[in-house]
Amino acid sequence: MAKKIIAGIGVFLTVAAAAAYVYVAHRKWWGLTLNTEVKPIEVATLAFTVAIAFLLQFYVVFDADNERAEKDLLIFNARDALAKLRDCRDAFTECFEAKSISQADQTKIQTQLRGLNQSLDALDVSLSKSRCAKFCKPCKALAAKALGYKAIITGGDFPSKPYPAEVYTAHQTAYREMDVEIQGLIFLINRS
Repeated sequence: MAKKIIAGIGVFLTVAAAAAYVYVAHRKWWGLTLNTEVKPIEVATLAFTVAIAFLLQFYVVFDADNERAEKDLLIFNARDALAKLRDCRDAFTECFEAKSISQADQTKIQTQLRGLNQSLDALDVSLSKSRCAKFCKPCKALAAKALGYKAIITGGDFPSKPYPAEVYTAHQTAYREMDVEIQGLIFLINRS
């Protein structure tokens, strides 16, 4: 809304300056003169130029608002996926450090992993319907990595035995890769 007001004020000031210039030239103040010979080609060129300026102004203002809102939604969805990934990491780390997995921990981990997959799916759907659809491929790759991440956390003897050190190392590697890729996707969306 503020952009529309600023654009309207800009148009008004431009028209007012042009009208003031014509008035001053008509009165021959400050040595200015006005050539009253009208050339149809010049009038048509001026009208065409003014029409294009108005159309571009409204297109740019309306399109910029829509594009920013779209990007904000996509970035919000990507941040949600990043938060879910970090929640999964925290739940896993708590269980690894406690060297035990209770029934509540098992439910918490499974719920967090489900939330991560759902947020990545929501991001993929919103990307596919937006102007940033070209980023669907990296998002689908992230969803595939999330399945690998889930296999690392819930694979093997889950939940009957505590996590061994090699599972922790594999978890950290998978987590870092996904974290970097989600952040990269956020930057790509913002720059596009």
